[in-house]
Amino acid sequence: MTTSDELLELDELDDDELFEELGRQLLSGTSAAGPLDGSGFRSYGRDWFQTKLPLLREGICKNRVISAMYDKRYEDVITSVSLFADVSKVVEEKLGYAGSTAVTMLILRLGLRRFCADHLSE
Repeated sequence: MTTSDELLELDELDDDELFEELGRQLLSGTSAAGPLDGSGFRSYGRDWFQTKLPLLREGICKNRVISAMYDKRYEDVITSVSLFADVSKVVEEKLGYAGSTAVTMLILRLGLRRFCADHLSE
């Protein structure tokens, strides 16, 4: 479970740092993590994210609860928290827990309309 402090820390990272953190989370406890530096983790996280996009889009963009929020304004804290929780739940179901918070933040930073653009035209 991610704490609010962890969310705030991740929110302060730029996208490159977030990809680096994702790579670090995915590789923690594996032998592959040994020789990697920050750019290696970043590269791994970005590549991994790219390969998971079709699976993520399938789960997120076709989810009726999430798609109902495409046009909502996110200034409302309740809407923002609800959207984060709903997207995070789908990410965890599709990919497991490792890195799910970082992946959710990357998706929401991109924006659901952009992330789901191909699905919106169907």
